[in-house]
Order: sequence, then structure tokens, then C-alpha cells
Amino acid sequence: MRYTIEWDPNALRELALIWDDSLSKRRIAIDKALGDIDRLLRADASSVGESRSTPALRWVCVFPVILTVFINDRIQVARIIEARVYD
Repeated sequence: MRYTIEWDPNALRELALIWDDSLSKRRIAIDKALGDIDRLLRADASSVGESRSTPALRWVCVFPVILTVFINDRIQVARIIEARVYD
């Protein structure tokens, strides 16, 4: 399977604010985590992370990034609906 990744504008805004407030070392960690998550979701989004209230809603964590992702297997789209970064 090959999934398309979409970002909810609010989630992207959240991440951009965090990025802007981060120092270079934290930005490197965020960038690496997002790259890893992107590869995992594109390969098979339904098997990445932990399911939440429904199988279509997943919580994906690659330190320091945690994303909430809605998976639509029918059209093979993973939509990131929330983004957080932890230290």
C-alpha cells in the first residue's frame, strides 16, 4: 500500500509555531522525527502507532513529535489532524 499524507491547516500551524520557537538542535530532532513518521505513514498508515477511539484514528509518536492521524484506507489517505512536540 502507498498512502498520501495530508495536513490539516490547524495542525500545520501548530507545528509551524513550535518550529519558529525552537532552537536548531530541537529543529533537527523535529525534522528527523517528521521524516521517519512520513516514511512509516506512506508505507502503511493503518499499522503505524496506536489506535484511539476508532481504528481510523491513530496516535503516532516518534520522539519528540506526536501526531494524531485520521486514516482513510478506502482512498489511502493519512490526514494529520493534530501535532505536538515534547522535550
